[in-house]
Amino acid sequence: MDKCFVEISVPKKILKGAGYLESSFLPSWIYEVKLFIINNTNDYHISSLNMVLPNGIRFLENLHIDGPDKHIIDMIKVVSPNKKVCNDNVILFANNFRISPMSKNTISFNIALCDKFTENSVENSGEKIPHKYTLNFCANLLWDSNISTAKYICDALEYVINIDSEVDNIAPGDTVKFYIECKAGQYDMVKNVYFRNILGDGFSYLDGTSNIEPDQIYPLNEDTVLKWEFGTLKTCETKKVGYKAKLNKKYKNGNTVNEGDIIVNYVNSNCANNTVYTQCPSDHFFEISVKN
Repeated sequence: MDKCFVEISVPKKILKGAGYLESSFLPSWIYEVKLFIINNTNDYHISSLNMVLPNGIRFLENLHIDGPDKHIIDMIKVVSPNKKVCNDNVILFANNFRISPMSKNTISFNIALCDKFTENSVENSGEKIPHKYTLNFCANLLWDSNISTAKYICDALEYVINIDSEVDNIAPGDTVKFYIECKAGQYDMVKNVYFRNILGDGFSYLDGTSNIEPDQIYPLNEDTVLKWEFGTLKTCETKKVGYKAKLNKKYKNGNTVNEGDIIVNYVNSNCANNTVYTQCPSDHFFEISVKN
């Protein structure tokens, strides 16, 4: 590991929702990017930073810093797509700032994802960004005669589904509530929305506990499948389903559910973009551990 280095943190899934510039169509899905500048030496270093955001990502202000070197924030410049400089990507940079010994500075700011690529420095003017297109973030930290590079990739999405729980561990015999959430992007409706929740072996679905009862419930090997069909989601619309499940003391093969076991609750979904009629699959894994 370098003595001084940079790291990037970005959500793994970014839903389209940047709106349009100079219009009342405001961003609906906003995400936070974090840059970590770390100095593991006992010396000050004069450094420079540059970061290139993926084509289609818009910078949405809210730039701030946590750490000992507050002056860095005043030195950061942001260049948005501009014909004068012929850039299609947002670029952040700061030159010749000092980082303190044994320090960690966290620079954060907000972003959103457009519907189309930027072309000829004009935002939202190119081809439509495909569902599950890979977004590449890259940052470089120059210090003394050294350079540290950080890269991060995530998915651009038209539609996304996630599953979560009120707890991340549970004892045999107890119940837990799971939450499934699906969201549509800001530019297009999606239709024929359905999702399947594969509830891992060890859990039993509790009938009558869901705010929207499943359309189908059936076994799949040792697991249980819950299926919902929603029809259409409007732009920016969110659908939420919650239900309760009980953790049994034994698996279906008769083995005991033991402390430390990990049980997976998995959801997969699909729908079609209502404008270009392309499929928009999405899935998510949630792991819950067994305690005494």
